[in-house]
Amino acid sequence: MTGVLNVSPAPIFRPFSSHKLSRNNRVLLVKSMAQSSDSSNGSTSVSTQEEPNSSFSPPPNFKPPKPKPFTPRGDKILDILGASLALIFRLGTGALVSGYSASFVPKNEVPSDQYALEIAGFKVKESSNIGPRPEKPIEIYEFESCPFCRKVREIVAILDLDVLYYPCPRNGPNFRPMVGQMGGKQQFPYMVG
Repeated sequence: MTGVLNVSPAPIFRPFSSHKLSRNNRVLLVKSMAQSSDSSNGSTSVSTQEEPNSSFSPPPNFKPPKPKPFTPRGDKILDILGASLALIFRLGTGALVSGYSASFVPKNEVPSDQYALEIAGFKVKESSNIGPRPEKPIEIYEFESCPFCRKVREIVAILDLDVLYYPCPRNGPNFRPMVGQMGGKQQFPYMVG
């Protein structure tokens, strides 16, 4: 078995100077052989050999592309802004969970085996007063780009419900046909409770 290892000297061990440093790359050729016999004695040998400067070069007539700054197309700017609005609205929804509250308490009120954020000698104690929960989890069949499914995901997050999501992308073979069998037509989101 033979392998080639391209090793360049680490920049930590090179002296710093104002002139351009030479690039001294080394290629290390490693050969290893293993033999086994019927007895339990096996032998292994490894040899290393250094080769002089080897370098890679681009193919002839190769011209590297000019770098361009990332800019969206002019006709897509409103689409990008509209899509990013959901992020802005979603940032604070964790604080809007039904019954959620946070308070600063002394360190000794939070047991040491529970995690709590510590700020200036106090710990943040989070609690929620959740209402009754369904015995069986709610199942929702949905797909990412559906605006109605997005609204359902938002309200589920605000109500802090336990939900099993079944992704049903377009032409998806797994769960999408099940919606047609259960509901008679493929209309999303589809909830089974």
